[in-house]
Amino acid sequence: MKLSIGILAILFPVLSWAQLAGNWEGVATNDKGAQRIVLHISGKFTSMKGTADIADQKLMNAPLDSITFLDSTLEFSMAAADTRYSGVLNDNGIIVGTLTQHGVAAPLTLARVALVRAYPPDVPTQGSAVVEGGHYVHKPSGVEFNLPAGWSVDRTQFSNGSRGESTIINDRSGKAMVVSVNIRKVQTDPEGIPAVLAQALPRLVAMRGGDGPPRQIAPNYKIREGSVQQTTIGGHQAVRAIGDYQQGGKGIAELLAWIDSEQTRTYFFLRTPADDLAAEQVLFDQWLQSARIP
Repeated sequence: MKLSIGILAILFPVLSWAQLAGNWEGVATNDKGAQRIVLHISGKFTSMKGTADIADQKLMNAPLDSITFLDSTLEFSMAAADTRYSGVLNDNGIIVGTLTQHGVAAPLTLARVALVRAYPPDVPTQGSAVVEGGHYVHKPSGVEFNLPAGWSVDRTQFSNGSRGESTIINDRSGKAMVVSVNIRKVQTDPEGIPAVLAQALPRLVAMRGGDGPPRQIAPNYKIREGSVQQTTIGGHQAVRAIGDYQQGGKGIAELLAWIDSEQTRTYFFLRTPADDLAAEQVLFDQWLQSARIP
């Protein structure tokens, strides 16, 4: 990788580079469909490195052949997928650009996603979850659910923010940008469960606004009016809602569900372009209805 920069370029982008290192994701859509891209950037400004995940092409942590950041413009290429990208980091902290793959160009807006750190050494990483015939079992907590058609488990990993385990799920249709479930073993007094659930939405809104750890900034994030439901899922108290925000001039929706029992705290999450919300809502509901919570 060759990085050509002048003295002024070295001095000017220091602040921007500090904003750039980390994980970014977006969905590229063209006439052939949609695919989710996750970009991982690391290293110093003068020796940038990067990898990318394109789940639809079974590429995970594929190394970039080149990556540069000059005058607020990020460019990278990946020969393994015949892919190149050019985008501009704007004042909202979003990279807006074009992904070209096999000669076909598609708009791709990349937004920062929270870093989910790997398991610390003292937390077991193997065998915590089992998937057989589309049925998922989280062995430490006993939480179970069925995966809707077209979904598959990517990985289960320790979530530093919640101190639980997060399972990342792939939607092969590409409509869902992110699907995950976070499971944590707890001991909660039954009378205290409503108070715990009441904190879920304010905490999420604060986090999306950048006020709480882990910081996941989404400009103008809000909970959709009339979407909040106090309900039961798997026989336990739960709260559901829909979150909305704008990314690159397009609407993004989040389907949210928190379930609390005396023994577990489970958070189901799906992010999708707002135009695909109705179709993804059906799958999300199937997912929740299949849940068995101890």
